[in-house]
Amino acid sequence: MTLDRRPPRIADDRPSVADQPFGMIFWTGVVVSVVLGLLLRGILNPQALHQKLESAASQIHPTVRVDFEHAHVSLADGWIPRFAVVIQRVRMISTNTCWMAPRLIADEIRLPISWQALLSGQPPFRRVEAGDVEIRLTALRPLACDEGVAMVMGPQAKPAKKMAIRIVRDEGGKTTASPQGSGEIDSLRIRRLVLVSEVYPQGAVDLSDFNFQVRSTQPAFYQMKSQITIARGGGVGGAAEQALKASLDADYKEFPEKIVDLRINGRLREGTYSLTGSYQPDRDDLKLSADLRHVPLVELFDLIKGRDARMQDFRPRLSWLSLRAETSGEAKRLAQLPIDLTQLRLEGDLGEIVSDRMRLESLSPLKLAPAILQVEMLDWDRFFQYLGKSHPTPILNKIGRFKGVIELADEMNFQMRGEHSGLEFIFSNQSRREIQSVNGIQGQVLRTKGRWSAVVSQASVEQGTFLGQVSLRADSDFQSLDVDLTTKEFSLSPRVQSLMTAGGQISSLQSQLKVHFRSGELETLRGQAKAEGVSIAGARAEKVSFNFAGQSGLTEITPRIEKLSLPVSLLQNVGLQSLFPSTWIRENTLDLSSVGGRFQLRRLNDVKWTGVVGKATTASGSLSTYGSWDPQGTLSGKVSVRNGTASQNFVIEGTRDLPRLRGETK
Repeated sequence: MTLDRRPPRIADDRPSVADQPFGMIFWTGVVVSVVLGLLLRGILNPQALHQKLESAASQIHPTVRVDFEHAHVSLADGWIPRFAVVIQRVRMISTNTCWMAPRLIADEIRLPISWQALLSGQPPFRRVEAGDVEIRLTALRPLACDEGVAMVMGPQAKPAKKMAIRIVRDEGGKTTASPQGSGEIDSLRIRRLVLVSEVYPQGAVDLSDFNFQVRSTQPAFYQMKSQITIARGGGVGGAAEQALKASLDADYKEFPEKIVDLRINGRLREGTYSLTGSYQPDRDDLKLSADLRHVPLVELFDLIKGRDARMQDFRPRLSWLSLRAETSGEAKRLAQLPIDLTQLRLEGDLGEIVSDRMRLESLSPLKLAPAILQVEMLDWDRFFQYLGKSHPTPILNKIGRFKGVIELADEMNFQMRGEHSGLEFIFSNQSRREIQSVNGIQGQVLRTKGRWSAVVSQASVEQGTFLGQVSLRADSDFQSLDVDLTTKEFSLSPRVQSLMTAGGQISSLQSQLKVHFRSGELETLRGQAKAEGVSIAGARAEKVSFNFAGQSGLTEITPRIEKLSLPVSLLQNVGLQSLFPSTWIRENTLDLSSVGGRFQLRRLNDVKWTGVVGKATTASGSLSTYGSWDPQGTLSGKVSVRNGTASQNFVIEGTRDLPRLRGETK
């Protein structure tokens, strides 16, 4: 007999399925599923969702109209699944000109669902995400808006309602009651946000990875980060949008006082820059600072193009700017605030200019405080080229380079002291030209009330000499130029002398001249000059002096030559040998003494001479002549030769380059 040792079963000890771990999980899942199903029932209904979104959009603002094509609930992509309300092809239009009548177009707006808020009975949307968004400003902002007057386009708007969405989050993450059940939004992310002004079409602002965060609402603390691209002229999408790329950070705080902090850092082509600023709205107080390092100057002028007409055509292509700048004051007077500049350095093809400290009293209009610039080199040819202006006068090939000090009185008036080099004058004759270089010019240049003046006390003439002083005065465009020249010794290079004298030369000149040029052409010439000897095309003049007088484009020259020697070969070449009696010629040379007369020149291509006389040194005789050549070089006039009691007259014909004499018949 076998005894059963198991204890008797008691009815109350029977196991319960609900008490097992799996059972707890199962029933919890059932409850959660039922709750979620009830909560999502309304959300997943497309028609109900569409109606709720339209109702919310209508409460944004009375002057804002919102349209969208489609809205649905979607399981977002990614390795962590999430539900989100997706609104596609959204268009918002406002007629409020105080906002510059903006138009917003978004390809997609996504509202992720916060399950924590949903289960706690709060609005489920805490974040807003968007794809490509474009905002266009289509109207000017009226001045009345700054005075608190609402201006709208079209019918008068109704009183503004409260926003449909408000930010009501405090620093501890707790929510604050909203008067009308407003939604709570603590972040906004936009993949690409493009701001375009149709009123100011010079450029657009392209923001990528735009991120707005609410850190606190009690007190308010907001943060914004983005990458910024400013496109010029060609608009967004073109090559010009590479001009300015930067990272943008901004903070807004209301404790201990309202303040906006801004930071921009980036590269501008091969240069770098950083901009920082802070703004206190209650006091309208603004502080800005900038640090630029090797920034291309042409990019800066392109960015401010249109603000100052004087800089429209100024495009220094291979010049770079480095500086530190600071300004502070009322934001509404930003264009008139003074700017302190330090560590200023301009380098490149324009030259190299350095200043330890400068001050801009105002940007609009541009106004400079007195300052001193150290100039290592300033290329005037490049400077005029970038201004889009031709050289000051056609008689100059190159204006040259300057090294010294610039003392700025203001933006229009300054004084330059130092050394100038590379100045090149053009000399031309019979379709040939030579360049005369002048270096080591010591003196000063002064610009006062739009006019230029310069004084040269010392200069080194290439293969020549200069001992004297030159004073110049000109208008702003060098269309009117006055030159005062006083020399004790002055000579040009042998190349230039040979060109201007057909193979001859001019000894050192002593002069005191006043010259006036208009539009690059000789207008008047006054004064006197003298030289020991002048040789032109084989003819030689000794102890030569010239007196100059004239006005209104007409210059009168009165030469005096103690002795003039003409070789027979020269007379034969121009067909003038038969003009003179054989008794006047000795050793194949015709010598004349006390040669004088009067010449009238009109811009060197219209010449007349009268009263030109000379005495034969080997016989009792004389020569006299009068005549002219016109701008085409055609000769006319008369020559009279008296030998003792006999005389003979000739008519001048032909051209300046090929003259002819015809005996006059009685």
